[in-house]
Order: sequence, then C-alpha cells, then structure tokens
Amino acid sequence: MNNQVKLNQRQFGLLVMLFVIGTSILLTPSSATGAAKHDGWIGVILVLPIGLLYLWCLNRISSKYPDCNLLEINEEVFGKWLGRFLSFSIGFFGMITSATVLYIIGDFMAMNILHSTPTVYINMLFMAVIITGLFYGLETIARTAEIFVPWILVLLVFIILASLPNINLHHVRPILEEGITPVLSATLFELSNSTLTLFILLIIYPKLVNKNSKLSKTLFRPYAIGIFFTTCITFITITVLGDTLTSIQSVPTYMLAKNIQLEGMIERVEVVLAISWILTVFFKLSLYFYGTLQAFTHAFHITNYRLILVPMAIVCICLSLIVYPNVLFASEWDSTTWIAFSVTFGGVYPLLLWIVSTIRTRLSWSKSEETTNDK
Repeated sequence: MNNQVKLNQRQFGLLVMLFVIGTSILLTPSSATGAAKHDGWIGVILVLPIGLLYLWCLNRISSKYPDCNLLEINEEVFGKWLGRFLSFSIGFFGMITSATVLYIIGDFMAMNILHSTPTVYINMLFMAVIITGLFYGLETIARTAEIFVPWILVLLVFIILASLPNINLHHVRPILEEGITPVLSATLFELSNSTLTLFILLIIYPKLVNKNSKLSKTLFRPYAIGIFFTTCITFITITVLGDTLTSIQSVPTYMLAKNIQLEGMIERVEVVLAISWILTVFFKLSLYFYGTLQAFTHAFHITNYRLILVPMAIVCICLSLIVYPNVLFASEWDSTTWIAFSVTFGGVYPLLLWIVSTIRTRLSWSKSEETTNDK
C-alpha cells in the first residue's frame, strides 16, 4: 500500500457518510417496511445508537495499532498464515459485496431509466468509472467526494421537502401495533446493510487518515448524518405511499419521486433522486472495491493494487451477472443469507479480533512485568 496516501478528517468523514447512505436511500424503505410495516422507520432510527457503539468498538481495535491497517492487524493478532487467510476472506467478502452493489445499480438503471439497454453494458460502463477513479488513487476519490457531496445533499433535501405536501401521518399509525420484534428485524437488516460493513474501512482508517483527526468528526458525525437521511427517506416514503405499496416496490423512493408534482417548473423529478443515488453508489462501490483490491494484494504479496485492478474488475462484472439469478432469489438472499454473511464478517470477526488482541496485549504485559521482577 502506498504510505504517501493521506486523507484529512473531512475527506474520510465524507466517505463514511456516502458509504452509509449508499444503497440505503432506495432499498431501505422497502426492506424495513417489509419487516415492520408502518413501523419500519422506527427500526431505522434504532440503528443509530447501535451503529455509534459499533464504530466506537472499531476505533478501539484500530487505536491499538495506529500505524497498521486492518490487514496488517490480522497478522499482528493472528500470526502470518492465519492473518493472510483472513485478509483473503475479507477480499472474498468485498468481491461478493461489490458484485451485489453493481448488480443493484445495473438492475435499477435497466428497469427504470435505460429500458432497452442490456444490464451487462450498464455494469461495464459503471465499472469503467470505478476503474478510472481507483487508478488515480484513493485521494482522488476523496477529493471527488468533496466536490459532489454538497450536490448530493441538496438533491436529497429537495426530494424530502418536495414530498412534504403529500405526507399522510395516518400511514404510520398506530405506532408499534405489532410489537417491538418486527422493528428489531428491520433494525437488523439495516445494520447489515449500512453499518456492519463499515469494518472494511479499517483498511483506510486510521493509517491513511491524518493523526490529528477527531473521532466525532471522522466517524460519529458523518455516520449520524447518513442514518438521518436514511431515516427521513424511509419515513417520508411510508407516509406518502403507505406501508403496503412501499413493501412491494423494489425501489419505492423512485415511485415517491414520481409523485412529486411541480408542473411547469421541473419534470422527471425521479431522475433527480436517481442522480443522487448513482453518485452515492459510486463512492460506496469504490470503497468496497478498493478494500477488495487491497485485501487480495496483501494476501498474495502483490506490490501495487493497480496491477490487478482491471482483471478483478472483469471478475466483478461477471459475478454481478450471476450473483442474483432473479428477483425472488435476490429477495430471499437479502433477508436470510446476506444478514448472516454480514454479521459473520462485520460482527463476529471484529469481536474475535478485539478479544484475541486484548488477550495478547495482557499476556505481553504480564511477561514484561515478570521480566522486570526477575531483574
């Protein structure tokens, strides 16, 4: 990894925020409503305190090894061979996740905007942009985020404000009608989508982020902003469309934008939402794919990730065409396998890393104390 790459706290914070928003602004309303009906927005709110605690835990792990990234921490904690196997596993996780995100953007564009365009060409075109960005490096991606974030936020705020006249609060009543269990199911899915996957950013943080960065500005605040926008979009989608219509739509926020009436002023408002979503997905997929490349580079002792950039991109494109054979399989995968997949890598793995690193640290302290006493 190029040690000259450095991001400031603003740049990394923006990447965290875009990563959290990512695919959530289109997919979360449907999945949360499918699990908790009109209480789905409550499930998204509950993600915030859990996610902040999760980020604190990730920071505790990384703070023990401030000069190492996640892949190097694996070798420090688990040893050379097991550490490299875990790095390879992270690369596998990143590749599968990158392929699913690429499938989502390709399927969305083919179904809603570019109706006559084969999905494979959309995926190839989108991946070509990812290749270009990563070829120029992570700093270029971060500076691009600084340029586009104001426009993304303006577009999201516009969608939220323009939808306010169509809100019907009867769609969210009565609150907690079916109890807390369905709400927790919605929370778990959103955690698996926007939070538990944040562990892959430890490949960047804190090694490649300026040392004087503050935790609140670098992680907590950007994460909270991302969850805030996701919650707002989910709440407005439910209150405008109702829980039944929201749950059966694959991209309900796209239909939400179609309901915005600004005749004589702006047409095709739904494309405004699509533009903001395409931009956030670009950054989320870039971070996923960057982590994938670094993991495989570290596992196989490759000097520079750019050497495998194009071949791995081709693999990702091919995998995106077969990862979801059909919509029913995608729905079943997201509600069952994906949750277990993300909890294993984003929950069990960091917990194991924390426990083993703590044990090794205490053992090293006890050995040093015994050595001092012998002297």
